Amino acid sequence: MHVPERNYGTGMNFKPRKLAMRITMIYLVIGSLWIIFSDRILLNMVADTYMLATLETIKGWFYVLISGFMIYGLVRRDEMIYEDAVEEIFKNYQELEATYEELAATEEELEQQYDTLEKSEETLREIEERYRLAVDGANDCIWDWDIKNGSIYLFSRTKRLLGYEEEELEDRFDVWKSLLHPDDVDRVMGEIDRHLKGLTLYYETEYRLRAKDGTYKWILSRGKAILDENGIPVRMAGSHLDITDRKESEDKIFELTYFDSLTGLPNRIMFDEILKEAIKLAKLRNQKLAILYLDLDEFKNVNDSMGHDVGDELLREVGSTLNNLLTNVGTAAHLGGDEFGIILNQLDNLEDISNKIEQILKAFHKPWIIRGAEFYITVSVGATIYPNDGEDIFTLLKNAVLAVYSAKVNGKDCYQFFSPGMRENINKKMDMALRLRHAVENNQFCLYYQPQINLVNGQLIGLEALIRWIDPDQGIISPKDFIPFAEETGLIVPIGEWVLREACRQNVEWLDKGYRPISISVNISARQFQQRDLVEMIESITKETGIDRRYLVLEITESTALRDLDYAIDVIKELKDMGIRVALDDFGTGYSSLNYLKLLPVNFVKIDQTFMRDIISNNTDREIAKTIICLSHKLKLRVTAEGIETEDQLLFLKNHHCDHGQGYFFSKPLPPAEIEDIISKGIFSMPY
Repeated sequence: MHVPERNYGTGMNFKPRKLAMRITMIYLVIGSLWIIFSDRILLNMVADTYMLATLETIKGWFYVLISGFMIYGLVRRDEMIYEDAVEEIFKNYQELEATYEELAATEEELEQQYDTLEKSEETLREIEERYRLAVDGANDCIWDWDIKNGSIYLFSRTKRLLGYEEEELEDRFDVWKSLLHPDDVDRVMGEIDRHLKGLTLYYETEYRLRAKDGTYKWILSRGKAILDENGIPVRMAGSHLDITDRKESEDKIFELTYFDSLTGLPNRIMFDEILKEAIKLAKLRNQKLAILYLDLDEFKNVNDSMGHDVGDELLREVGSTLNNLLTNVGTAAHLGGDEFGIILNQLDNLEDISNKIEQILKAFHKPWIIRGAEFYITVSVGATIYPNDGEDIFTLLKNAVLAVYSAKVNGKDCYQFFSPGMRENINKKMDMALRLRHAVENNQFCLYYQPQINLVNGQLIGLEALIRWIDPDQGIISPKDFIPFAEETGLIVPIGEWVLREACRQNVEWLDKGYRPISISVNISARQFQQRDLVEMIESITKETGIDRRYLVLEITESTALRDLDYAIDVIKELKDMGIRVALDDFGTGYSSLNYLKLLPVNFVKIDQTFMRDIISNNTDREIAKTIICLSHKLKLRVTAEGIETEDQLLFLKNHHCDHGQGYFFSKPLPPAEIEDIISKGIFSMPY
């Protein structure tokens, strides 16, 4: 069996085969030397054979003893070496076992670290995937700007947002800057500079970036600078957020909040803001400022007669007209309803302001044609001057309203500058309007009647019902003093309905008393005429009172009829179908009345009393009256002249074949009890 040689850590090699060979060789060498030399020595020293034999024996045992001790010494020495080696081996084994255990523990720890590392790598991959998904899925687009070399990293989402492919947009700061809207460049660069100088904790601003198709996207950009060890900005990173939709919504909300959706002009809120700034600027420059308040005359009639669609279209055209008139000199706003406000901030003297207002008034002196309908409308204007008439918005606008109200009272289609005396007049008129409302509620009205005469034979043919207000404090108030207020406040509608009902009732009462039948004429106001239920209301009252409709004449002014000619024609036809006759009142005072007279299916034409005053002395008035009479007769219409006060007027009308007349020459308006004497007589003596 082959025994390998081993080193047991003692510094010596323990080799069993060599050990055996060495002992054998030593034993043979010593034995050989002992036999050779010991025998020679004994032979030389001892001659006695017996002694020699004894010494030979002793010599042999001595050799055995000596060789035994030598062999024992050698074996013992190697045995000790072996024991030391075994002990060393055991010790090394223990150390090796400890090392193994340590290695096993280290291996287990390494395995755990490996598992942890694998898990960390997996977690890192998940984090990277989440980050990629977050970047791709988030609204924000990440950017990173290297300030030193000018490179800027834009995530592909930003480029896609602008319509670019990845390779179409270089990652350079100057490229990004070139996409900025020209109006935003200085502001954005200023914000970046302020942040890099440490003046702001974070960078945040909104701006527009040009997309590939040329449109602009609104961007909310946020970021923060990264500093080096010396506090110098070296990088800047942040995000982009597309806020285009939000900006469009904000713009829409702004428009809805500050601009009128109908006309596109600034609304009342925006007007106040503009006026505040204009006042500040005027004060700073020590300049004057004019504020105009415009109110369309009879706009409600347009809405009522033609519908709100036409009214809205008219407001749009008015807004456009004002906007064009005020280019470079002022701002127009739609304050609501039919009211407009104007700020004249480029005109600093009354003459220029007056000229501009007259230009505005003149712009309305034209026929307005909307959806095939032609009509006329005027505007009243009130003006206040800063700082003369007030130094704040509230005072200036309040005084402008007083001025426009004064313009309306003075006949409309005009303008008035505010004056302190207006307030007292307006207060009186407001008091009048309040008392008029109480009069309607408490039925403080009565009817007077003025005779209408056949100018050929002097026979009474009818009565015109005229309203009077019996005020508890002031007595009888004339219609000219309260009808305008009734028109403005809308009270004319219930008042007109009461007049019609009372006149019909009175006519039936006279018939019941035995008086012969005569016609009763009732005026229909412009606002009444535009009520869509007018015909139904008239039909209801005639049925309620039981009047014979043949004896009812309704009078409408030509200006009322011509506001909406088609509507007027339809209403008049319906009334005539009911058996009611219609008279065209105040004829000759409106626009183009002669052109449209043939279209209106009326029964009578009434010449306005303004022509009667100077019909004898004024050749123009005479010719107009003659023309109206002649034209009406050709159209088979009867003519009634109002305001006859002298015999000369009567003779002129008689000679030119006017059919009927009324006025103070025959009788002033009288209450029912007094007019009954005239009804009973039924005829007037004529001076011819």
